[in-house]
Amino acid sequence: MTSPRTASPRFHQFSVFTLFIGALLIWWGAATTTEHAGMAFGDWPLSNGSLNPQGWLHITPFMLEHGHRLLAGTVGLLVLTMFVWQWRINLQPWYEVPLLAGAVAAIIVGGSKSSWTVVVLGGAGCITWLIKGLLTRRWPLLLKLTNSAIIVVVSQAVLGGIRVLMVSDHYGIVHGCLGQLFYCLLIAIAMVSSPTWGKRPMLVPAQMRAGLVKLTTFFFFVVFMQLVFGAIIRHTHRFDLAAVDVLTTGGDLVPWGRSFDLVALFMHKAWALVVFSVSIMTALVTKRLLAKQDNLRWIPVLLIALPIAQLTLGVYVILTVKKFWVTNFHVINGLIILATSFVLMVLVRASITESELKG
Repeated sequence: MTSPRTASPRFHQFSVFTLFIGALLIWWGAATTTEHAGMAFGDWPLSNGSLNPQGWLHITPFMLEHGHRLLAGTVGLLVLTMFVWQWRINLQPWYEVPLLAGAVAAIIVGGSKSSWTVVVLGGAGCITWLIKGLLTRRWPLLLKLTNSAIIVVVSQAVLGGIRVLMVSDHYGIVHGCLGQLFYCLLIAIAMVSSPTWGKRPMLVPAQMRAGLVKLTTFFFFVVFMQLVFGAIIRHTHRFDLAAVDVLTTGGDLVPWGRSFDLVALFMHKAWALVVFSVSIMTALVTKRLLAKQDNLRWIPVLLIALPIAQLTLGVYVILTVKKFWVTNFHVINGLIILATSFVLMVLVRASITESELKG
């Protein structure tokens, strides 16, 4: 294989733009769920059998759901562009890209005709080819990351379609959680394609590195689990919360043996304290270390400020019974916490010790 080339500044700018549109997509998806508009259309991938359903801009549920689909399609095209871009930079066989485009088209056409055979075969073929390339070819990191992004975005499209066609909250929960991980993948692409990637690595003491890797990985896991609990609540507590008391849940401090909705709400509230504690601990452990590096000293500040804001927003979500703007800012702030934990985890894993720097 030809030796890999570095990412161009334009590719990095494009990846940052995709990151912005990805955040907009997640916010729009949150708004769609908050307004119970996820089932505004009963078909997929078309909306009422059309790419541009009549009056969709003037009917709130239609605007939210169809707008979410249009944004998702836009993100899919942006990710496909990044993959093809990296494919071209690294001089891979050109004839394989049309195979990917054909598989994606088969999924779309099959879905529009409600032919699950075409959807499954097209999707399975597309994913199999991508995974095979990811595992068996000696691709450079950026090509692997953009490949993985294609795998996830196709999976997200299929999950979103199944969620609509099967009217399934379970698929909706998985769809929401995978969307958060997909955003982390977009962050990784933007980080690795940055002109400064590898030139100014994070410096850590040799005796601290293993512990920092474990701590930041645990922090990311804790934050993601909180988003899982949040996704469960958002797709099961559709019109009202199971309880509107803040310090207790349904009148009980620990509502074990009560309804699933109460237990889920309790877990989300209790786990918020776990996230807050681990975030503060991570900030304190990394503060002195990151203070020496101008481009990273902002991270500990966020690790303290964001969880405080999130707890405050969470209380207001309960007190206002899921008021639209409060709930959506709560979701986006949670995404920012996840993104910050992911960035820190990646930086620590890519860090070097002083002895390695001298060597």
